[in-house]
Amino acid sequence: MRITPSEEYGLRCILKLAESYPHELASVDQISREEGLSIAYTEKLLLQLKKAGLVVSSRGAAGGYQLSRNPSEIPLAAILKAFDGLITTELCDRFTGDQEECVHLKSCSIRPIFVVLAHHLYTILNQITLLDLMKEGEKRIRQEMYHRFPVDRECEVCTDVAAEFKV
Repeated sequence: MRITPSEEYGLRCILKLAESYPHELASVDQISREEGLSIAYTEKLLLQLKKAGLVVSSRGAAGGYQLSRNPSEIPLAAILKAFDGLITTELCDRFTGDQEECVHLKSCSIRPIFVVLAHHLYTILNQITLLDLMKEGEKRIRQEMYHRFPVDRECEVCTDVAAEFKV
């Protein structure tokens, strides 16, 4: 799985909003300054989050953005989906060769594998909320995630990933 810049920066923006929930609105200027992003890009990300129903905005001098609901009610899957959609929908659209649609669309042996992987991925991403990401300290979050979703030590790739993150 590859995280796009929009997903990463979008997560950073919504985490900023979560920090001030429910008491304060955050302005585009404030978020862009704190995250080191341009105002235009920050605004684009926030509009995508708004379109997905994850944030609301208020106009005016004291206006800004805030979460549409409690951070414990916003799953990571919904945030990522706000930026790039579902893994399975892009698979057959992106790799069509020189055709308008994939020539294997009716008899594909690859798509079912990615559909199952996407199902499992989104099952996990739906169990991780914005509140989980707000917990203090990377080490604590990492330990909690590996406790909730254990790494199969028999899987060579899983072991490599776990070692990379020092689990």
